[in-house]
Amino acid sequence: MENKSVNTFLRLHALYYLVTGIWALVSLSTFTLAVGDFHTGNEYEVHTISAAALALGVVFILASRYHKPNREIVLTASLVALAVASVEIAYLPSRGWSLHWLNVVENVFAAGYFGYYSSRLF
Repeated sequence: MENKSVNTFLRLHALYYLVTGIWALVSLSTFTLAVGDFHTGNEYEVHTISAAALALGVVFILASRYHKPNREIVLTASLVALAVASVEIAYLPSRGWSLHWLNVVENVFAAGYFGYYSSRLF
């Protein structure tokens, strides 16, 4: 990926985190309807994760404004996407091997960042 592609990818990742973070904070009931009722009775956990998603979204948007993206920011975005994807993969067997659409989006980001780094390493 060239710099412009990485910046676009960061913007898309930021948008994903901003929308999902705001959505869960503003309307937990509709968010739960869309993503599943995995956190029943634990609003604190959902709101904490949503606040962290918002923070990441803001950082990714700001980082995407530079001509050449900061390596540490791209690495952070990569590791966050990989972490979320790996947790999803670990829990797949207990959830009947069904991926949720939000997790599919995160897995796409993980794969995209992997492609970026693999093209730099090999």
